[in-house]
Amino acid sequence: MKTPSISIAIVFKDLYTPFLLETINNCLQLDYYNYGIYLFPDEMINMPVKDDRVQIFPTGVKNIPAKRNTAIKRICENADFIAFIDADASPECNWLKNAVSYFSNPEIMAVGGPNITPENEAISRRISGYVMQQKIGFGSGAIRHKCSAPQFVNELPTCNLIIRTEYAKHHLFNESYTNAEDMKYCHDIINNNYKIYYANDVIVHHHRKKMLFPFARQIYYYGYYRCTLFLSGTSKSKQFIIPTLFLLFLLIFSFAGLFNPIITFSLLAVLLLYFAICFLNSLFVIKHFVHSIFTTLGIFACHISYGFGFLVCLIKSKFKSRVIEMRQK
Repeated sequence: MKTPSISIAIVFKDLYTPFLLETINNCLQLDYYNYGIYLFPDEMINMPVKDDRVQIFPTGVKNIPAKRNTAIKRICENADFIAFIDADASPECNWLKNAVSYFSNPEIMAVGGPNITPENEAISRRISGYVMQQKIGFGSGAIRHKCSAPQFVNELPTCNLIIRTEYAKHHLFNESYTNAEDMKYCHDIINNNYKIYYANDVIVHHHRKKMLFPFARQIYYYGYYRCTLFLSGTSKSKQFIIPTLFLLFLLIFSFAGLFNPIITFSLLAVLLLYFAICFLNSLFVIKHFVHSIFTTLGIFACHISYGFGFLVCLIKSKFKSRVIEMRQK
C-alpha cells in the first residue's frame, strides 16, 4: 500500500533561531518515508542544514494565519496531509507514522497530540509548562500539554496538528485572528460535521514562553480571542468565563475593601484558600516544593491575564456595538 505523502509546514516571522534548527533536525530524523519540510519565514534565510527535503518559501510580512494559508496553497497540491508544527517544537521520531494510522476513520479530518515541555527546558520556561499541564491552571486545554487518554476533542493547537489536504485546500484559516487562529479553525472543522482526534502517541516537545511577562502576554491573547469565539457562538462552553469572573471578583471586592475592613479580610481569606489549593495541586503534580511555589504564582498570573484579555475583548465588542447602534439612529 502506498505510503501517504505529508508536507510539514513550519510558519514563523522571526529569522533563524537555535530552536528552529532543533525543529528541522528532529523532523529530518522522523521514522517516515514520504514527506517534505517547508519553511515559511518573512524573508529568505540561510540554513546550516542542507537537505533536499527542506525547502524555504519566503512569504513577505504576513500574520501567522495568512502564512498558514500560503503554506496550504503552496504545498498541499500533491500531498495527502499537511502537518503543522511550530518553529520552537520538535517531533518525536514516530510523530507522522502514528498520526497517519488514525486517519483510517474517514470522519477524522485532523489529528494531533500532546505538546509537552522538553526535559532540559530552562526553569523560567518549565514553570510555564507546569501551569499549562494542570487543569486548575489551564482548564480543559491542559490535555494538550501532557499525555492524556486518547479522545475526540473540539480543538488542538497548530504546533502539533495534521490535517487532510482534501479538507485544508477548501477551508483556509481566518486571517483576522492574529492569535488563536487554530481554535477557530478546529471549531470550524467540528461545525462542518467532522472530527478531531487527540492521540497521546502523536507527540512534539514544545518550548514554552518565559515566565512571567512573555507567558502572561501569550495567555492574555488566548483570553482575548477566546472571547471573540464565545461572542460569535463558535465556542459555547461556559468554563472559559471563569477567569474573567475571578478577575471581576478581585476588582470589586478590592475596591469594596477600601471602605470595609471585613470585606478586605474576607478577600484575603479567599485568596489564601485559592493559593493553598493551587499550591497543593502543583505539589502533587510536580513533586518539587520550590517549583510548586513559582507554579502557583504562574497559575495566578495565567488566570488574571486570561481574564483580563477576555474582559478587554468583551468591553471593546460592547462599545463597538453601541457605536454602531448610535450611528444607525
